[in-house]
Amino acid sequence: MDSLNLLSPYLFRYKGKNFAVQEGVKPKDLDALQHVEVHPSDIYLITYPKSGTIWMQQILVKIMDAAHPDQVEDATNRVRVPWLEGSTVDNFLRERPDPRLYRTHLPPNMLPHGVKTKRTKVT
Repeated sequence: MDSLNLLSPYLFRYKGKNFAVQEGVKPKDLDALQHVEVHPSDIYLITYPKSGTIWMQQILVKIMDAAHPDQVEDATNRVRVPWLEGSTVDNFLRERPDPRLYRTHLPPNMLPHGVKTKRTKVT
């Protein structure tokens, strides 16, 4: 990461948005998100920080468990609904059955291109 984007030892700016250095998010990973394969059945939970993301995530997990009881994972919600921008932490690219849930705080211009073109569900 070049020093021009580094705001402090803990914070860097990328495309007008601040990111924490310790979360493992790198500009090259954010650029790669633009080309992630998006399925039409994917569900994206897109929120502002501190706006009830975890509560909404809990609701979505409960709805998905009720709708698809054969796909219930014995895993934490962090694993079941990975951070889109935290690929090194949550491994959102791992194989999962459809419909897949993702959560993010990214602005629309930084989301994968397929989110708009494939008419995914966005909450």
